[in-house]
Amino acid sequence: MYRDIENNIGQLEIPEFTKEHVKHIDANYKIYLPRIIDISIHDSYSVNILTTYFELNELFMEHLDNIRYMLDKVKKYKKIDESSKKIQMYFKEIKPIIEDDAYNLQDVLNILSS
Repeated sequence: MYRDIENNIGQLEIPEFTKEHVKHIDANYKIYLPRIIDISIHDSYSVNILTTYFELNELFMEHLDNIRYMLDKVKKYKKIDESSKKIQMYFKEIKPIIEDDAYNLQDVLNILSS
């Protein structure tokens, strides 16, 4: 009885997910954008540098896709009234994208530090 999620669903805290959360995620990511622009001004265009630029560009494009996806999910998340469906959506659809974007940012930091 105590482990039955359906009976205790009302006891779970519903995660917050708003546009401000998405803006915060995006702002954290954009902190590193000037470092990439700075690299392009001071480095020569060797094959390794171009490969790095392509990798960074791909990571930023993935980030933009994630942000668009999260903004779309914010709208849908707000419309859900039932707490169990909201919790389910957060953990099945939203949290994996947030985690993916965090891994994406870590990849950017690894590239910039090397």
